[in-house]
Amino acid sequence: MSNSVNFGLFVLLSLLGASKTIGDTQPDHRSYELLRVIEVEGRQGVATNGTNYFVGGNTSLFIYSKSGELVGKNETALDDLPHPGNHIGDICFHNGELFAVVEWFEDFQGKDIQVAVYDARTLLYLRSIPWEPASGQIEVSGVAIDAGDNSIWLTDW
Repeated sequence: MSNSVNFGLFVLLSLLGASKTIGDTQPDHRSYELLRVIEVEGRQGVATNGTNYFVGGNTSLFIYSKSGELVGKNETALDDLPHPGNHIGDICFHNGELFAVVEWFEDFQGKDIQVAVYDARTLLYLRSIPWEPASGQIEVSGVAIDAGDNSIWLTDW
């Protein structure tokens, strides 16, 4: 898989050592070991559902098995959005859906920011959640789902 289309490297780490217990005041001395590297298309975001890895590119979405096999892709992920977009930032998996932060990025500013939601099995576009301009956010780089609070968190540079 070595060609100019493949930008990202997927690095898998393994947690070694014991975790802290409740009431333990000693520092956490965990260490990590590189297990393998999987070359992937895309370089914007990564998420997992525990079975697959999802990778976002600037305008595309990909699904990889845990062994690194490409099992799905949507190279036209921005085509059906209600607002124009030219950049997918971070992605997040939640309840069978993939949430991707999308914007029209130009001159170091994002316009038409939205959270595009895709079916995680097919990577087909489902809906968008609009951004609130009154937030003052001028770019979107990260997304996280807080299921306990039923909220979506977006980051700006």
